[in-house]
Amino acid sequence: MRKFFVLMLAALLFNFPFSLLVQAQDSAVRNSPIDFYQDVKPILDNRCTVCHGCYDAPCQLKLSSVEGIERGLSKEVTYQGARPIATTPQRLFIDAHTKEQWRERGFNAVLNENGSDPHSSLLYRTLLQKQLKPLPQAPILGDSFDFSLNRAQTCPSKNEYDKMIKKQPLAGMPYGLPALSGDEFSTMTS
Repeated sequence: MRKFFVLMLAALLFNFPFSLLVQAQDSAVRNSPIDFYQDVKPILDNRCTVCHGCYDAPCQLKLSSVEGIERGLSKEVTYQGARPIATTPQRLFIDAHTKEQWRERGFNAVLNENGSDPHSSLLYRTLLQKQLKPLPQAPILGDSFDFSLNRAQTCPSKNEYDKMIKKQPLAGMPYGLPALSGDEFSTMTS
């Protein structure tokens, strides 16, 4: 990053072409490590938390905090108006505190926790699926996209994802929205 600031100062002082400055910035970004709060969280906030930002998020996957991401997803429907009895609460910072405790409560990982191929994580695969199968180029999405509040949840574990995506190839994330840009996808997968 220091190199970028030196180039920016040189561009201002010596009237460098702006395109060289942009190229230097792109190079600085590619060569710098990814920071969660500076680089990843803004993408999550802008593209993901509209659906996955609160406790009634699909699959209880809360992408608005590190703890929510580490907790992962659950098949259990927590908020259901017609349920006659209460369900077990699944509140961050209260009902469990570690990944292990969340796994014991039935939550599945969305990140790669076992140290194998980082591209095998569920989060990566859902983002990649949207890159491979973008939205149809139509002004209105078809009936295969269900946005109703009482729709059936599809919360596959990492092992169930391939089977689910064969049935719903347009279910990549963000669901029903355009794919991440190339830069966003690159940042998220880094």
